Amino acid sequence: MDKIPFCFPVFYHGLIAGHTIYSQPEVMNLFISGDLRREPKKWPEVDRATANKYIAGSEAVSDLRREEITKESSELLKRVQRLEIQGIKAVISAFHVFLQERTLASKETIYSLETSIWESGDPYRYYEVALRESLLFTKGSKEYITDAVKKELHNLCLNSDIPDLFQFQKEAHKQDIASISMTPDKTFLSKIIGRDEIVQSICDRLKKERKHIQLRGMGGIGKSEILRKAYSWFLENTEEHSYTHIAYLYYSGNLRSDLGNTMNYPGKESNANPIEYLKHLASTSKVLLFIDDVRNRIPDKSEIYEEDASFEEVVGSNISILFASRIMRMDFSLISIKPLPIESCVDIFLREYSANMDDDIMTADDTECCVAEALTADDKEKLIQIIDGRAGRNTLVINRLGALTRDYGWTITQLEKELIDRNFNIRQGLSESNAEYIDERTLQDELNKLYDYNKIKNAAERSILEGFTLLADVPTNIDTCAKWFSRDAEIDEGHCRIALMRLMRRSWLLSAKSKQNEVVIDNYSMHNIVRAAIKAQVEVDREEHQDLVMKVWTNLAMEVRKKDESEPKWTGKVYAVPGECVRFRIGIRNMSSEIFRNLTLRDILPTGLSYISGSTQIYNTKHPKGVTLSDNIITDNGINIGDYAPGANAWIYFDATASEIPSSKNVIYRNIIQACGGYGAKEESADVLVDACET
Repeated sequence: MDKIPFCFPVFYHGLIAGHTIYSQPEVMNLFISGDLRREPKKWPEVDRATANKYIAGSEAVSDLRREEITKESSELLKRVQRLEIQGIKAVISAFHVFLQERTLASKETIYSLETSIWESGDPYRYYEVALRESLLFTKGSKEYITDAVKKELHNLCLNSDIPDLFQFQKEAHKQDIASISMTPDKTFLSKIIGRDEIVQSICDRLKKERKHIQLRGMGGIGKSEILRKAYSWFLENTEEHSYTHIAYLYYSGNLRSDLGNTMNYPGKESNANPIEYLKHLASTSKVLLFIDDVRNRIPDKSEIYEEDASFEEVVGSNISILFASRIMRMDFSLISIKPLPIESCVDIFLREYSANMDDDIMTADDTECCVAEALTADDKEKLIQIIDGRAGRNTLVINRLGALTRDYGWTITQLEKELIDRNFNIRQGLSESNAEYIDERTLQDELNKLYDYNKIKNAAERSILEGFTLLADVPTNIDTCAKWFSRDAEIDEGHCRIALMRLMRRSWLLSAKSKQNEVVIDNYSMHNIVRAAIKAQVEVDREEHQDLVMKVWTNLAMEVRKKDESEPKWTGKVYAVPGECVRFRIGIRNMSSEIFRNLTLRDILPTGLSYISGSTQIYNTKHPKGVTLSDNIITDNGINIGDYAPGANAWIYFDATASEIPSSKNVIYRNIIQACGGYGAKEESADVLVDACET
């Protein structure tokens, strides 16, 4: 059977007819004015004949009446509730199956209807959304609403095998929240000590109402860990808050780009703006974003940080945000992440000092015995002086000190002497007026003294560390790391995993454990401070890491579709006929930790495709709404599309026409795009198959 439009007659006959005591004119007047107008022959709003035409599909609901119906959301819901539908949940469940199988309702419509169920808990909310969506089809649709269709709609509830849509949505609620998350990891397993109180305080503040909160503190103090722990709390405790859409993402400097690269949403195939989708969600539900700022916070002359209009657009919407960054925002409520109490700092040191290769996550309770067993009273007093007087109670520094003491077999006295010899003291960068503020450059200079790259003697470990300096500061799961770094370090994946764990235990790498489908996954990254320390001591030769950098320096993709398709789907191959216009899309993203300078694109168009002059457009941070470029993309020199910071991306589009085929055989034309810049050159392709039979 052919599918039919989702129109008002479908809405009426499927959801209302036979399930309410009200007549057709009464229902129409109820929708329009809230007035039943039940007296005989008095139908001043909608008379009986007009109501019959609307519901039969012989006449479309007029623009004026459609506007009257939909203009007041809260009022419309009240009107719909007055229908007093019998067996409403069964009616909706049966109708929803019909809507999916027998109508041309869009994915967006289906999603909006399903969302209405678990966002409000009111089945009449489904009616309200369905009514609005059905009125979007404005043509008279009598040819679609046949007597057979009406009978099918009236008998939907007779099918006893229809699943309960409401029960299904209730059971899937937690999964739905996680599926919208923009991180591949469902739940982060935190190993932080002494932050439970501040995490709970943050969660309590966000639960109550829309908030914009920033976590701020010196580098290495634990902002990201707090952010992850709060995120996991909201995923795991869905009964205690009202957020229906929760997301975690790493901010590279272009929020639109970060959202587009990590989130699936309606219209993504056609490069629709993900922020508009988020704003749409936020208009009818509660959205909470956890944003971890992974940009380098100590810019030198080569660094570029442009104002991000997309971030401001999200801030200006009805979306709650928890933002972890050292760069202060005056329009956010500030939570300063203060150093931990000295007792917690000692526990952190002892956790690292006592750790073995096969240790799991240790808790504060686990470390209490370590304090008693590992330290004398004099040792503990010296350690407290080191942590408070030299390390500034910085979490990253304390972890490093614990790892150094363990690896070299030092006593606390030897640790103290080592720090004196190295003239290590980050407290000299602390502000006299604000003990929570530390000069970033001073912090970096002091950390460089603790991360002595020359002490790394293992060639594979040196290779891995150098490789991490070329990556963006985003946790990567251990399987991907093993694949990327094993070949680069010339070891097998098993030994690579051991090397990664050793480097993490010695605090060269950070570990973010996550849990997905009851499986615990290790994710590794390198703190920006550690990256800067390595780069200050050694000049990383990209040629020595050519295999790795070619994997990560950029994501390059080319796709194609027919230009005039109503529902475009981008693929690597498209079928066309002579004279038909096709559209190419090139996606490029900087996945490294370095800035791309003067990134150049060159397209090698085959002779069977004719480029359409003036069709090249680019969408990026500078041009979020797009701008037309020159036609030089198809020349030997190509086009320069500018500089791209870590994580930044661009989309480039252009059109071409399939030429006449000089033979009777089908021909495949392969279009090739080349990208040059960053760490080298890459190329991708897309195919256009021209059918000789259709001329």
